[in-house]
Amino acid sequence: MSVRHSGIVLIVVLVLVAVLSASIYGFVDRMLVEQRAVRFATQQAQSRQALHAGVAAIQVMLADSPSIVAVNGGVYNNPARFAQQSVPSGITETSDACLLSVVSPIIQMTGSYSGLRYGLWDESSKLNLNTLVQHFSDKQQQETALLALPGMTSPVAQAILDWLDSDNESRPEGCESDYYTSLAQPYQARNGPLKSVEELLLVRGITPALMFGLDQNRDGVISESEAISNTSSSTDNVSGSMDFGWYPYLTIWSAEKNVNQFGLPRIDLNGSDLQQLSTDLSAVLDSEWVAFILAFRVGQAYAGADPGETMNGRSVDLNSGGQQKIDNVLSLIGARVQVTFPGEKQPTVLKSPFSADPAQAASYLVRLLDAVAVDGQSNFPGRINVNQAPFSVLATLPGLDPTKISLILSQRIVDPIASDETQWFPTWLFTQGILSLEEMKAIYPYVTGGGSVYRAQIVGTQVTGVESRAEVVVDATQNAPRVLLWKEMTSAGGQVGSVLTQQMSGTLPP
Repeated sequence: MSVRHSGIVLIVVLVLVAVLSASIYGFVDRMLVEQRAVRFATQQAQSRQALHAGVAAIQVMLADSPSIVAVNGGVYNNPARFAQQSVPSGITETSDACLLSVVSPIIQMTGSYSGLRYGLWDESSKLNLNTLVQHFSDKQQQETALLALPGMTSPVAQAILDWLDSDNESRPEGCESDYYTSLAQPYQARNGPLKSVEELLLVRGITPALMFGLDQNRDGVISESEAISNTSSSTDNVSGSMDFGWYPYLTIWSAEKNVNQFGLPRIDLNGSDLQQLSTDLSAVLDSEWVAFILAFRVGQAYAGADPGETMNGRSVDLNSGGQQKIDNVLSLIGARVQVTFPGEKQPTVLKSPFSADPAQAASYLVRLLDAVAVDGQSNFPGRINVNQAPFSVLATLPGLDPTKISLILSQRIVDPIASDETQWFPTWLFTQGILSLEEMKAIYPYVTGGGSVYRAQIVGTQVTGVESRAEVVVDATQNAPRVLLWKEMTSAGGQVGSVLTQQMSGTLPP
């Protein structure tokens, strides 16, 4: 072979080697990219799997009775149960460890939301739109409740109420289906219960800025970019009450399980079988209390001048049937009834053993209210938790002016674990002098000391930073808590996990 031919062969070989090297490098690079993609997908799947573990942890905790839940640290702020719990992945590398957190907004002493805590969010701390029309039959009262929300206007409030009510008659500043069907993309008004709070975005005048405020990715944290991007919003937010829009103030899920602290059904004071009622009450209440409750049922209300007397060991005729229903447990306080005892011809006026003095009422109300109710239904929907509701939600309740609300905020203990039994029920507003007895009676059907349906964000975070997030609503009004809502929030963005890590390390205020 000539020198020239040898040189040509060498050049060809070098070119082939270069081409093969480039091909191999490209193949290896693609394999590395694929490896990273597979690893990311695996970590994403693991973080998503952690979300299901979070839901299961919530359901297990809520399946216990209220007293057991309290022993286990409660659900308001429980880092031992809900803060960055390690979820086994089946992989030994440290980089594949997954941390699970369950978080909700912190309720500040001012009655606003700011920051995150490790716990559940009581849906009863919000205004239930689906029970609003049922609770308040007066249309003006319905609108007044909505107008208590920050940024709300009469046209928007009336449009919401027209969307909810069953008729097709528009309120003066509202609108019905005739408006919505005239749009470029027509649709009908719901004219019934909402399927989700987000459905309000279909109502005339409601925008994402009103619905979600600055927190457009709904991670519970106002990032710098969110604050900057929303500076042009026309919503008045000087006080910060609309940082998160109306979303934290509204619900369609709230309900309170009708059980006592041990998870047993409360006794229905209006049961038709008075003999059984007597037996049930005698097992948990003082004999004097039981005798008066039964006398209340078979007798008649009395409003005359006779101050009344005690039962003195006498018994009423339970076979006469219950003539009088008890519409409110608080109606027993300071009441007088007129009954005719067996063998007597003249009726006797009896006075209640339940004193109307707030200090004395504090000594018996918790025991009474934990044992009985005026309805045998399994749960009560739509009552507002006065211990955790923000200022704007408390303002939707009839009879609560800003002064009374400020007193509630200053005297309540938000975390049930930190409070004593006096705040188990909303009647502490009466026993602590914020409301009169009559005011308490008027508001009692609409309030509670705590609900049984909870919302939370569940966050699964890899130490590499891969994060998945979901918003869930869990209903514990049944013996087996069930998931009412699962909303995938990962695609919305935000990095809740990194914020929680900073809180845990002390580099970010809680």
